[in-house]
Amino acid sequence: MQGNDDALMTKEEVAKYLNVTERTVLDWAQKDSIPAFKIGGSWRFRHADIIKWLESQRTGPAVTSMPAQVEPAGFSAIEREASIRACIEDIEFRLQDSSEHFWLTRDLLRKHGELITNEAISRMVAARKIVTGFEKIFEENIAVIKRRST
Repeated sequence: MQGNDDALMTKEEVAKYLNVTERTVLDWAQKDSIPAFKIGGSWRFRHADIIKWLESQRTGPAVTSMPAQVEPAGFSAIEREASIRACIEDIEFRLQDSSEHFWLTRDLLRKHGELITNEAISRMVAARKIVTGFEKIFEENIAVIKRRST
């Protein structure tokens, strides 16, 4: 079916394709909610029409309008690396506080941003300096980092 957009589909095939019941497909066809036509008393659906209709039902941004890059424009590799190193230094500074057993990841996320924080944490986990986990705080599991026990 995927190779031939002009192929006609039955209500059973459309139901399977859309992961809904056949009754739902029939109701939509009878209410003109989905592109369909009758041939000899049976509903038929053109594959290309179903794909277009499905796209018209989408909410949120179109796939093509989503940003190709997550980092801000003009954010060079040098700036990115400097930001990651600054975040690592921030984590290492926190690790020096022997009175704490863990640190909230969200504090780092707020200060350094998600991409930078995640990369810094990944590097420090790989270097066996920290571990990640969760702590229950006020009945909520919160992401944390902890000193790696030796």
